[in-house]
Amino acid sequence: MNGRKTDIVFEYRVVWKREDMSVKRKIFQTVKAAKRYITLLTSEKPWEAFGLDGESLLCCSGHECGCGGITVRDSFQAKTNGVPNLTFVRMDYRRVGPWAENHKIKIAEETEAST
Repeated sequence: MNGRKTDIVFEYRVVWKREDMSVKRKIFQTVKAAKRYITLLTSEKPWEAFGLDGESLLCCSGHECGCGGITVRDSFQAKTNGVPNLTFVRMDYRRVGPWAENHKIKIAEETEAST
C-alpha cells in the first residue's frame, strides 16, 4: 500500500417528508450520524440520541442566565411543538468514488510569465 486509504467509502442520505411540506434531504458521512438524525426525527425521546437525560437542566438552574432553568425535555418539546407529523423517513446510501481529474492549470508557468 502506498499510504492512501483504500477502503470503500459510502455516503448516507436521510430523506423525510412531513404532512403538507416538501421532501427534505440531508447527507451524512457516517451511518452513525445518519441513524442519530433519524432518531431525532422519529423518537419520542430525541435527547437520548445525544446521550442526554430528559430531566437534567439544559443550561443552568435558571439564576445564572435568562433560561429559567429549562430541562432538556422541555427544550426539545418547544422546538418540535407545532411541527407537522412525518409521513415517511428513509436512509439511502451510495458508494463514493475517487476524484477524477478534469483538467490541469499550469500555475507555475502563468506566475513566471506575469513577473
